[in-house]
Amino acid sequence: MAAPLISYQFGGEVEKFMGDGMMATFNSGGDQPNHAVRAAGAGLALQRELGRLADAHPGWPRLRVGVNSGEAVLRELAARATSHRP
Repeated sequence: MAAPLISYQFGGEVEKFMGDGMMATFNSGGDQPNHAVRAAGAGLALQRELGRLADAHPGWPRLRVGVNSGEAVLRELAARATSHRP
């Protein structure tokens, strides 16, 4: 539910899952001038959808979302390695 919402509806990229948390990035390619609005919209949509799920299951925890906006250092992990061997 969360990953498709972030990816398909808001154009973010889910980077990793950490226990019961997840990290997603927006504007990784530098092509989203409205990336902060997209990230905030995704966070609000997650809270709304998962809040409905928690309402149906008393005792389930509520979701919290944090959005950080600003410059970030990104690194491409799947880049082709260069070899110095002859």
